[in-house]
Amino acid sequence: MPLTLAQFPYTGPCFGPPGDRQTRNYSTVKGLKRAMIRLGYLDQKLGSETDDYGPELKAAMKRFQKSENLTQDGNYERSEYGALRYRKVQAGPHKGE
Repeated sequence: MPLTLAQFPYTGPCFGPPGDRQTRNYSTVKGLKRAMIRLGYLDQKLGSETDDYGPELKAAMKRFQKSENLTQDGNYERSEYGALRYRKVQAGPHKGE
């Protein structure tokens, strides 16, 4: 069962580097990083996330996009949001959720 819209609202697109559109200082990015860590796409420790959409998150998002057969540009948009709502955590105390 997917997360509800109240549990996981879409808060707009986020963009990785390079360029002027890179998302910085946005709390949604921390949530994306936690999701990518818990799904095994981003190799970082939980609790060390920043709120900037850096090159590591962009690379992790590209791996996620490839696994979901999405456009592999590394940015977070509505199609990535939709795919993340249906994913289950692969490891850790919330495995299977």
